[in-house]
Parts: sequence; C-alpha cells; structure tokens
Amino acid sequence: MYKYNLAESFGVYKWSIDFENIHNNSVMYTNITGGDWKNIINPKSGITIHIHRLEEERADLIVYLEKFNILLIAEAKDSIEKLYNDLNKHVDVMNNLLPVFANEKKGWSRKNSTSLIIPTLLWCSDKIKTSSQVVDSLFNTFSNSIKNKLKISLSLMIGLEVVRDEKMTLTTHSTIYHNNTNKVLINDLTKEIKGITGSECRVNNQINF
Repeated sequence: MYKYNLAESFGVYKWSIDFENIHNNSVMYTNITGGDWKNIINPKSGITIHIHRLEEERADLIVYLEKFNILLIAEAKDSIEKLYNDLNKHVDVMNNLLPVFANEKKGWSRKNSTSLIIPTLLWCSDKIKTSSQVVDSLFNTFSNSIKNKLKISLSLMIGLEVVRDEKMTLTTHSTIYHNNTNKVLINDLTKEIKGITGSECRVNNQINF
C-alpha cells in the first residue's frame, strides 16, 4: 500500500471537498498547494472579493454556508498540538478579514455582509480520533486568548478534525462550541455538519466565552 506523510493540506482538502459535496459553491478559499492561495472568491459568481498582499497572513480555509449565512474562517495544522502556536495569528487573520466580509461590494451582497463569522480550528490525527478532553483544552485556551482581541462578539467556535487510518483513508469529525445564545442555529448547524461528515457532531456549551 502506498503511504504518504500526513500534512495539513490533506485536512484542508478533505474538509473542502466534504463541504462542497453538500453545499455546492461554499468554499471561498483554501491555502494549499495547487489552490488559488492569492484570491478569496465568491464561488457562486466567480468574483474576487479580496486579493491577499504578498506579506499578508492568510487563513487556511474559508467556507460560506449560505443556508445559515455563516462564514467559517479556519486555521489548519497537521496536528492539534501545533495549533497552540498560531492562535494569536489566527485572531489577527480574522480581524484583518472583518472589513472584507462586513462590507457590501461587487460579488458580496448586503446579506453576505451580515454573515456570522465563526472562528474555526482544523487539525489532522493519525489512526485515532483526538479525545474530547484534548480538544476541549485547546478551545478553552483559544477562547481565553481571543475574547479580548477579536473585534467581533464571540458566540460560536468550531473544531474540524481529519483522521487518517491504517488504510490511508481520511474521515472527518467535528465539535461545535457555543454560549447558548442561538439554540436554533446550533441545532440546525449540528445536523448539517453531521450530514457532511457522516459521523456525530459533538456539541459543547461549557467553554468560557
């Protein structure tokens, strides 16, 4: 059997394909080799809404779920441990993108500009799914590090995991963190992501927002 080294690009690619399978034209950006790493594009219209400067820090995955009018802006790493090093960078990336998504423009409608931005972390795991305790610890740290720095109110966070098994098969798993402010959205989004992954979407409302 051919084997490959696990890389964050596999995680980004796997999740982007899974999102597109359920929500056509939902992936706006992926920062992976072979992707259009320079431009954030509304895939529905094909219109570029942001061009990254050469020195600009970038998200690794941006997904717009029109059904819920939400934006997932994700930082990705090939292991959950490495995400700790880039939590502050991810806050800076999101803050820099807020004006991009908060203003109506060609290719980005008034409705689009009111979308809820959800901080998202994506990681890969080899052979076994990461324990809920380890994931919760990351998001507790993440919440504490961003709540006074993020320029928008924080009510939702999402964790996306890709697990590679012994047969080199990739599967996806997810966790939604929330502060109980929009239970209808949480319930609907949980069902939606469960439908995307084909596995249970864990929900946690015990994080300190």
